[in-house]
Amino acid sequence: AGFVMRKLMLQPYFLAGLVARVILIAVFRPWAESQWYLPFLMHGLEHSSLDPWSQFLDGGGNPAAFPYGYVTWMALMPLVWVAHLFGASLHFGYAGTLLVADFGLLLALRGLYPGHDRVLLLGYWLSPIVVLASYWLGLNDVLPVLLLTLALLAAQHMRLLTAGALCGAAVSAKLSMVLALPFFVIYLFQNKAL
Repeated sequence: AGFVMRKLMLQPYFLAGLVARVILIAVFRPWAESQWYLPFLMHGLEHSSLDPWSQFLDGGGNPAAFPYGYVTWMALMPLVWVAHLFGASLHFGYAGTLLVADFGLLLALRGLYPGHDRVLLLGYWLSPIVVLASYWLGLNDVLPVLLLTLALLAAQHMRLLTAGALCGAAVSAKLSMVLALPFFVIYLFQNKAL
């Protein structure tokens, strides 16, 4: 597995996509990230709570600041905390989390479509929509999409409890992921042995 991953990571298309991401992380501070997400996450660092949304609103925070669920919040907090701990900009913790999830999604897609590295690198990794949405606009939808893709991968390998848990986590990360649930139901009905 390590050799196969190294082979993927040494491809010029992968390196080009990685360089583009790193440049955008270094140069841009997306508005939504700086005005909404990071203040919410910083408040969570300063005031620990099991309900950071209510606490943020009680402290005068913007109601639009973080329209994501617990799973997204928990995914973003570790690297944001590390950045805060070392006195670095929280932006690097936030963007670093997106980069890790982005790479994880590439690997998950690779698991769904083995032997199609070139197509995945051109169609996903170098997609301007993916790169600009995550690193220029600061949208963090790559996190729930990663969870949903991992659920598909688990279902493909007949690990239905894992698939169900990952679907639940994807919905918790962002409510709109509930739109994918009918496709899982159709898949299960088409495979009655499951």
